[in-house]
Amino acid sequence: MPTFRYHYAADNPPAPAVLLNLADPDSAARVQDNWGLVDSGADQTVLPVSLVVNLGLAKLDVQLIHGFDGTTQLLETYIVLLQFEIYYPLWSR
Repeated sequence: MPTFRYHYAADNPPAPAVLLNLADPDSAARVQDNWGLVDSGADQTVLPVSLVVNLGLAKLDVQLIHGFDGTTQLLETYIVLLQFEIYYPLWSR
């Protein structure tokens, strides 16, 4: 099974990060070379409001989201195209 080498964000603690290109599927709006944190246990992808505004994404729906600490909140949902910059796998045996 391949393993991948991630870049690490300069957060405390450091976290795996990938370089992304994002686009609105309904227009030509694009944001390129934007860093995103990787959460391998996440059920959903969360974007900063500033990216949603910059891309001009149209709201699709609203969902009740449950946090790991038991809190809930209503969050808007959008359709966005994500493109991951290519990282070559490191093969392990």
